[in-house]
Amino acid sequence: MNRKMTTIRLTYDAVLAAMCAVLGSIASLDFGTFKFTFENFPVLVGALLFGPVDGMLIGGIGIFLSQMIRYGVELSTPLWVLPYVISGLFTGFCAKKLRFSISQVQMIVIIVLNGIIVTAANTLGLFIYNKYILKVPLAATIAAIPKRVLISVIKSVVFAFVLPPVLKALRKAARAISLS
Repeated sequence: MNRKMTTIRLTYDAVLAAMCAVLGSIASLDFGTFKFTFENFPVLVGALLFGPVDGMLIGGIGIFLSQMIRYGVELSTPLWVLPYVISGLFTGFCAKKLRFSISQVQMIVIIVLNGIIVTAANTLGLFIYNKYILKVPLAATIAAIPKRVLISVIKSVVFAFVLPPVLKALRKAARAISLS
């Protein structure tokens, strides 16, 4: 990979991590036991464009910055960052395995599985946070699971249809920049 492509890739990663931070900290609706946000979208974009390492870095840095903006550093910060690191790794691994040529059906499967992974990891984090830090009864956390799953399904459907044209446009822009 030449130096210009590395710079372009790092620039994409930085912009996507910043988008992740903004979407997670400012452009989100927080309802206590569940949050509606599109903070994972930039993680998916980076992972699908560049692979698992970039996806992991975008998720880790972006969500860490989001947590810093909203809550500062807490003992629980890794609980909220880890699901997005896993998300970037999983999605990027899938993209790399498919040689970054992903059909619509494959995209839907990857995004749905990603949604399940992030929701499960976030819910596990919520269990740990509620039990050991907030001392909230387990029933309150369990009661939130259906809403969390519903949000995950909605986001997965939206992402599966929005991602292909976004990725196409970004790949085209990257090619145009690398040719200039």
